[in-house]
Amino acid sequence: MKFLVQANQPIGHRAFVEGSVDTQNNPIETWAAAVPRMVFGWGPPAPEDEIRNDRDVIIESQMVLSPDADWLDPRDRIVLAGVEYEVHGGPRDFTHGPFNFAPGYAIQVKRAVDIG
Repeated sequence: MKFLVQANQPIGHRAFVEGSVDTQNNPIETWAAAVPRMVFGWGPPAPEDEIRNDRDVIIESQMVLSPDADWLDPRDRIVLAGVEYEVHGGPRDFTHGPFNFAPGYAIQVKRAVDIG
């Protein structure tokens, strides 16, 4: 069975760069420039997924990736419609369904918004 839906929604993928250091040779976290990737789409956060506290709001969104999502690392960042999100955990694998149906992977992403 061939999956008829094509990944046609563009996103940006910023890969985590392992072993980066600052000018004093201290380890730092850095990410590569965004590389375009095509996905099936993503969903906006649900009101019950929003976490509030005194300082910021955590907005979570879930996106559905194409079956070739082996390029993703849990430390990467994703750019959706110009907004950068951090990957939250590893991909949920939906490629082992019955009848050769393999719709792909789901990745949860999040970002913090300062409301102060």
